[in-house]
Amino acid sequence: MKKLFAGFTIDRIIFIFDSCLSGGMSVLKEAGRVVKMACTTSGLSYEGNWGDGHGQFTYYFAIQGLGLKLADSPLDSDSDVTVEESFDYSKANCQFQTPTIADGFTNDLLP
Repeated sequence: MKKLFAGFTIDRIIFIFDSCLSGGMSVLKEAGRVVKMACTTSGLSYEGNWGDGHGQFTYYFAIQGLGLKLADSPLDSDSDVTVEESFDYSKANCQFQTPTIADGFTNDLLP
């Protein structure tokens, strides 16, 4: 699997996987990469009635966290939502799965 994602020549990349068993994609972690996964290596990713039929992880990470900016930390003065803030938001709100992150980016990464 790792070979499929080798060869990128950029120094900042975000991988997002919303599928069952997606935690295994943490093998893609390298410097300059953030890998966001809907669940653990043995976990399930739930689909349902979250925001017009989105999966639970997609709903909290992308729709609410990034799109509606609900993941923006009240402790910072900007209105930007980083990948890490959105991860924290999705992990706190997902009820049936455990989002996982493999973060090889030095600071917080803006999408």
